[in-house]
Amino acid sequence: MAMRDEMEGLGARLFRSRSYLPIPVLVLLLLTMHDPPLHGSVRALHGWDLFCLAVGLAGLAVRCMSIGYAADGTSSRRTRDLFTAELNTSGMYSIVRHPLYLGNYLLWLGPTLFCRSLPLVVIVTLLFWLYYERIMLAEEQQLRIQFGTNFEEWAKQTPAFIPRLRQWRAPRGEFRAHKVLLSESNSLLALFVVLLCFEMLVNLEWTGGIVLDEWWYAPLVITAALTIYTRTYKALRRRTHRRSRNAMLAQEQIG
Repeated sequence: MAMRDEMEGLGARLFRSRSYLPIPVLVLLLLTMHDPPLHGSVRALHGWDLFCLAVGLAGLAVRCMSIGYAADGTSSRRTRDLFTAELNTSGMYSIVRHPLYLGNYLLWLGPTLFCRSLPLVVIVTLLFWLYYERIMLAEEQQLRIQFGTNFEEWAKQTPAFIPRLRQWRAPRGEFRAHKVLLSESNSLLALFVVLLCFEMLVNLEWTGGIVLDEWWYAPLVITAALTIYTRTYKALRRRTHRRSRNAMLAQEQIG
């Protein structure tokens, strides 16, 4: 088997388990929190925290823009197979072929920068690339099979990971905020929880106590409210679908 075929096969397997990759990365980041915090004024330290949060939120924004305009059956969190219902080529997909993974990288980069270690940034970046490169190869092979020359023409002019902003094309359709909320509330929660834990660990080492800066309160309350809403909505929707399915089965048995 050719090496490319092996990488594509590995990518298909990694695609199904990609949700678990942040776990070892998080462990790696936690191990670095023993390093002393960045020296400087309190204002400079807060500024760095906000910068790290901004990088993570930029990744979340890229994901939201990609998912909000994407056609149904595409750009989802599905892990069972690589099939997609349509080839997205507008909006974020007009400037980069894998905007969701670009967003994931920025979501990783924010907490990594928080650890204030350049070698760690390099390690996490290499780990991310080694993992996702194979997933991207597998996804593109599936797109090549499904869409043929349409995919080839789009791939020739659209970079895989580094956006080419000058070729932006407006997305088709309307932005679906509720779809984004249901899809990305967990990402927002994970970003804030990880950064919050890092902040508390640094403050514990620096001051000897668990201290939380006041500017964290409002984002955390908003994030918690969104998470509660989305989880309640999904639970109610699953219950409704289950009742409808049971009613249909009951009718079939009667008939």
